[in-house]
Amino acid sequence: MARGVHDDGKTLRLTYKATVGDKYIDYENTFNVAGWNKQQKDLHVRKIIDSLNNAPSNQQKKTEDYSKVKIDDNGSQMTITVDYRSGNQNINYTNTYNVKGKTKEEKDAILKNLLKGLGVK
Repeated sequence: MARGVHDDGKTLRLTYKATVGDKYIDYENTFNVAGWNKQQKDLHVRKIIDSLNNAPSNQQKKTEDYSKVKIDDNGSQMTITVDYRSGNQNINYTNTYNVKGKTKEEKDAILKNLLKGLGVK
């Protein structure tokens, strides 16, 4: 199990990776926590991890496909990280794009073209 919590006072980033029973959990998310006290933040993290650990297993599916796309967009740069597995194909890709002044539609097109180019569904 790996758990990471990064809190800069405004944004809390939670990363949680674990195998619970027959399921693999790979979770990462950021939360706006400006104005929250330590107890509120700790409770929020505990609730999320409890929820992840108690979620139904996905192992009933007979597929080994896995995909995770992470997008960090600060308005000037957009970093896209893709982790994808299908059968014997594994793709781990990260790239940063200059998106200053680009619309949401233009950013969506960048993502769509990237995923198509990588062959990720």
